[in-house]
Amino acid sequence: MEPLSPEKIAVLRQFDDAPLMAAAGQMDARVVFTHTLFFTGGGTQEGQIRALETLALLARDVEDQIAVMELPQGGLQRWDPARFREDSEDAIVRAFDRRPDQRDFDLAFHGTPDGTFSAFGGSVAAAPPLYDGYTDLNHLETSTTLMWDADHAFGRQIERMIAACALLKPVHGLAGFGLLFDRSGASTSSEARMVPVIKRFPGLHCGMDGTFKVEAAMNRPTPDRYFTINWLTAIGDAMMAQLPDGALDALPNSCPVHRYDGGVILQAGPHPQMGDANRGFVLEDYRAVQAVLAPLRFEAYRVGILPVPAPMDSRDETLDWITRFD
Repeated sequence: MEPLSPEKIAVLRQFDDAPLMAAAGQMDARVVFTHTLFFTGGGTQEGQIRALETLALLARDVEDQIAVMELPQGGLQRWDPARFREDSEDAIVRAFDRRPDQRDFDLAFHGTPDGTFSAFGGSVAAAPPLYDGYTDLNHLETSTTLMWDADHAFGRQIERMIAACALLKPVHGLAGFGLLFDRSGASTSSEARMVPVIKRFPGLHCGMDGTFKVEAAMNRPTPDRYFTINWLTAIGDAMMAQLPDGALDALPNSCPVHRYDGGVILQAGPHPQMGDANRGFVLEDYRAVQAVLAPLRFEAYRVGILPVPAPMDSRDETLDWITRFD
C-alpha cells in the first residue's frame, strides 16, 4: 500500500479528533472507520455462531482498545476475549437446546466503560424475519478510529474485510469512513442533525443500517439488493450472478477487486476518502464502482431512512443520497 501524504494524515486526524456535537453540548456522532456486513441466517444456531465468530475475529486486532462487552445474557462486563467467544457460543447452543425456534441474539463490545460513542467497538443483532413474507436480513458492524490504520494506508482494514467476508458470507457489505451514533441507542434527533454532514461528505457512510435492514426486509422477496457503496464494497456471489459476465472489467485500474470464498470486494481507489460536495471534490473511483453495481442497488423504499424536517421528504432525500455517485 502506498503511504498517505502528511497532508492527508493531518486531515484524517482532524476528523478523528472532532466529535460532532449538538448545540446543547451533547455528542451526536463521531467519524470512524466502519465495517458493516448484511447477512442471512440470523435466526439459526449456525448463523448466530458464524456472526459471533466474525465479531470475535474483528475484535482480535483491537483487543487492547476494548474495555467492556455485552454477552447474550445482557449487561456490561469487563472485556475478556475467551469468555466473549466461549460464553456466547455456549449461550447460543443452550438457547436453541431449550427452544429450537430461538429468536434473537445480541452481542457487542465497546472501547469505553459505559459503551457510548466508542470508536473501537462492534455489535451484531441477529434474528429471523419479523413476519412471514419478510426477507431474512441481519447486520453486523464494527469500527475503529480513522488513525488506527491510517499510517498503513488502511491495508490492515482490507485484510480484515476479506477475512470477515470469507467467514460470515454476507450478501453484501461495506467498509470505509462512516458515522457512528451511540451504540446504546441513537436518537432520531441526533441522526436528523447529521443529515447535512452526510450530504456534504459523500464518502461518509450514513450509519443507518438498522433502518435500511427493515426497509429491505419488508420490500424485497429475497436479500438481493445492496444498501450503498463505500471504499470497500462486498457483494456475495448470488447477487453478483445478476450482473452480466465481464461487468467488473469496466472498473479502472485504480479499483482492484479482491475475491474471497463467497463473493468479491470492490475497492474504490488506493485509500478511503470523504469527498466534499460543498467544495466540488468528486470521488471518481467511488463513481466507477457505483456505475458497475448500480443495477443491484436497493431502491424500493416506501419510506426513507434519512430523518429530515418538513417540508423535505425523507424518501426523496434518501433516494438522492443513495444515488450520490451516479
